[in-house]
Amino acid sequence: MLNSNFKKMKPERIELQQKWYKETLDSLDKDKRVKIIVVSCHHAPYSNSKIVGSSMPVQERFVPLFINTDKCKLFITGHAHAFEHFVQSGKDFLVIGGGGGIHQPLSLDKRDLQPDYKPEFHFLMITPNSSLLQIDSYSLRMTFPVLKKDTFLIYHLVIKR
Repeated sequence: MLNSNFKKMKPERIELQQKWYKETLDSLDKDKRVKIIVVSCHHAPYSNSKIVGSSMPVQERFVPLFINTDKCKLFITGHAHAFEHFVQSGKDFLVIGGGGGIHQPLSLDKRDLQPDYKPEFHFLMITPNSSLLQIDSYSLRMTFPVLKKDTFLIYHLVIKR
């Protein structure tokens, strides 16, 4: 998990985090016990949100190392109040901004692999097992007096051995 609030960070903190990120990815990528690396930060490198859009600093600082690390498979972010799923260079990027707030209008600039799944409130459940990493998104529908859970499976990732 990385800090993408670059406007609030001093340059030396940004560089320290970048060094830690690179060293950590290198170490995890070489570790035979590690099958997959999931990276996360707040601001989305790719989003069709007409309000916040894509984060260029995240694209510049975090995405290249993610793309060039073999075991990196999934990049999870928020910030945009929507659910979006993109693939760049064969790697998956999820925007899961469903913790609240008003839904943000989306453009069609980037190809979203889940164009029909736009729940207002949602979260992810990640379940690893020996052969795959299963990621389920759960949408919550507000029906007083209880929350109703609607399940929609969005993603399976096969872990290479």
